[in-house]
Amino acid sequence: MGLGNPAPEILSMEEAFRAVSQTLSLRLQQLQQSDQNINVMSYEFTLSGRVQNITGVPNLGTPAWVDRLRFPGTAPIDIWDPIWAVSLNQIEDYRRRGVPACCFYGENGSQYIKFSYNPPYDTLATRHRLWYDPNPLLGQTLNSASGLPQNFNVMISGEAQLKCIPLMLIHAAQYENTERAVTASIKEGWGMLGASLNNELKGWEQAYMEFKFRSRGDQRGRNRRTVLAGGGDRGFFRGGYGGSGW
Repeated sequence: MGLGNPAPEILSMEEAFRAVSQTLSLRLQQLQQSDQNINVMSYEFTLSGRVQNITGVPNLGTPAWVDRLRFPGTAPIDIWDPIWAVSLNQIEDYRRRGVPACCFYGENGSQYIKFSYNPPYDTLATRHRLWYDPNPLLGQTLNSASGLPQNFNVMISGEAQLKCIPLMLIHAAQYENTERAVTASIKEGWGMLGASLNNELKGWEQAYMEFKFRSRGDQRGRNRRTVLAGGGDRGFFRGGYGGSGW
């Protein structure tokens, strides 16, 4: 609705839902990796084929993302590249295009990751890591000990809309010189909307950072305004380093 109810060929409901889901997942992961919440866990595995059963992963909650070790190594330290996460009905399209991607799905009570490539036949990069939340929590009120309060739904919605606008422009380009072509004024309006959202989200970002690092309930954050300079394992309030904290 915030994007003006674009036609399905410009933005499908699935694409809009995915934008919201990815935006919310990212924000929740940021909270969980702050000192207010648990850290996400990782599980390393060697992929031999397109499907990996992750049902037995210790304390598996909600899968977050997958990365793989770059091969061959180009640096003295391991370099891990993130793998694009898509929906199950898109994975074959990514395979046809030769784009590395993966999807999470459940079947007969088990959880799986399916990839667009098939090691070791079409790639030698077989070492992967699954990152996941072992105890997913979504706060419903400002008094929740962890999670994201509902009043941040405006921020999530705005960020999701920003994710959708470039996708809408790509889809619109496919219909140029046809009877379903999107007018230049509508495209200009999308650009103005994106600029407005960017400006509005600056204030939300500040509010989010305040929430991320402050104390909530019985959880006492180390990166608070009341902590001395250099305190905690990451220095000043908001994770500052050295002498450039807040």
